[in-house]
Amino acid sequence: CQPAVFYFVTTLVEPKMFGSASALYLLVCLGGGSFASYILGPIWTQYNWYGISAVATAAIIGAMLLLWLSMPLNTEKH
Repeated sequence: CQPAVFYFVTTLVEPKMFGSASALYLLVCLGGGSFASYILGPIWTQYNWYGISAVATAAIIGAMLLLWLSMPLNTEKH
């Protein structure tokens, strides 16, 4: 998935900004992974796979909700 996302990022910026865009993408990607590990550590310690599964399920539901809310409303009537 990451190469596809990186390609999408490079299509949004000018060619002279590829280096900055790739650096920012890596910073966010690695920083997000580190932050998630920090946050999920106590959940793993206390609840093991049940807690991780619950958090992952909540994240998926949240992402689906954000996707649904970001979709444009179709106001055309047939």
